[in-house]
Amino acid sequence: MILTKKFQYLTAARILILLAAFILCFGVKCEAEEFSCIAKPPDAQIISVEKLRPTEKFTAEEISAVKRNVELVKIGKKPLLKPLTVIERGDGMYSVIEGSKTLAAMKELGAKNLPAIVKPYPYQKGVYSIEDLYALNVAAEDEYNTLMQNLQKELGGELKARPYIKKEQRVREKTRLEYDGDYSYVTDMWAASLLYPNEKSLLAAFDKIKQRDDVIWINDRWHNPLPQGYRDIQLCLLLSNGAVIELQLHHKAIFEVNSAVSHRIYEFVRSNMKKPEMQECIQRAQNCQKILFESALNGKFATVDEATKKEMAALTLELSKQSSPKKAAQVLDKLEKFLRDNLTDDEYEAAA
Repeated sequence: MILTKKFQYLTAARILILLAAFILCFGVKCEAEEFSCIAKPPDAQIISVEKLRPTEKFTAEEISAVKRNVELVKIGKKPLLKPLTVIERGDGMYSVIEGSKTLAAMKELGAKNLPAIVKPYPYQKGVYSIEDLYALNVAAEDEYNTLMQNLQKELGGELKARPYIKKEQRVREKTRLEYDGDYSYVTDMWAASLLYPNEKSLLAAFDKIKQRDDVIWINDRWHNPLPQGYRDIQLCLLLSNGAVIELQLHHKAIFEVNSAVSHRIYEFVRSNMKKPEMQECIQRAQNCQKILFESALNGKFATVDEATKKEMAALTLELSKQSSPKKAAQVLDKLEKFLRDNLTDDEYEAAA
């Protein structure tokens, strides 16, 4: 009797072990089959389909065509499908820039995860040169203008839309300094801002616009301001021809301070950022920016008279032209004193 019970226990244990092994092998096999029709380059990441947001429009017939191709790949009559190309959207999701039809088809076939190449920035398909960049964005001008007008009606705010395409000299400079010569990453050929009088209205607009499928990238600098105190919400939207444009949601007071005074400080910082000998001056300049943005939010800047604002603007313009630490420090001495005299000592000391 004892031997019989032992035999039964051993048999049950073996069955459980075999069952577990079967489940494990079946799960691995299912996962392998899930990706078997899609190429997996070494730099591809495996991403849950629940985190992937399509950006292209497609028909049921197009999805059926992709599903037929999947079956042909499985029997060796078609090459592997390309992996998705995505960018991190900024809210825990990924925007699918290339491969939305593949995503839809694979979801219908039951896929839970898919391989994808994750690009570091929003980009524009088919842009390999500055000529490609301009051709794509010139063709998008009417759609850009219409979209901005519609968004203002939907979201409210005061619209400030740049009426001309980004200038070539600045495009070349930005591409060289920020994107290692890759023109596809220049997404502000067309750019606009919506200005709001307070935080509540700005965040209400943000809650609405981030639900849109054409919003492919979000940079929430309102809740995560830059070290110099600047804050806004930066968005990239994908147009129908593949062009990407930029929209910023601004607090009106910060926008006005930036436009009138602080942007010249930013130009100084940008042009000298890579110079080791300028780092101390850059830190001082950013402290000045912090004072200005704080004064915008607390209302102090609005009380400054126009003559004083013009003097501030003249000093920041002078600073923007400096490229040596000695001359920059001399201008910063004057600017810091001016801010102490016209904002408050407490604000200056807190920022510095």
